[in-house]
Amino acid sequence: MSNSVKHIILVADSQEMVRNSIKQIINESDDFLAGGEARNAYELMEQVKKEKFDIVLLDINLPDKSGIDVLSDLNDINPSLPVIITSMYDEIQFVRKALDNGARGFLRKTNVASELLPALRLSLSGEIFVSPFFKNKLEQN
Repeated sequence: MSNSVKHIILVADSQEMVRNSIKQIINESDDFLAGGEARNAYELMEQVKKEKFDIVLLDINLPDKSGIDVLSDLNDINPSLPVIITSMYDEIQFVRKALDNGARGFLRKTNVASELLPALRLSLSGEIFVSPFFKNKLEQN
């Protein structure tokens, strides 16, 4: 375990099992800490207004609002806050829309275990991470 400061992540997903799995991956790393969680857009926005997070991990499909719409709301509040979108959908239009609206990354939920930490690290460096599955589709179109 390193002595460096851990980056605080807010995990927003409607499914408790998914949130718990993601938090476990984050908390087992040396450089990140799951410092908040939200089940819906309302909870996410309330936490972002009250606390400081280094990155938001945002499901595209929240029960009360689309993740793309939440991304726009987050950009209005704090445009420098990196947001990585997670999705179970394979449609490339969601990736394009998220990236066009300022997402720092787009993860396929089926690949979260292997791609989450690299995506978090890349987004903190100011770069954009896109799951290879989607990257290949983007390059083909």
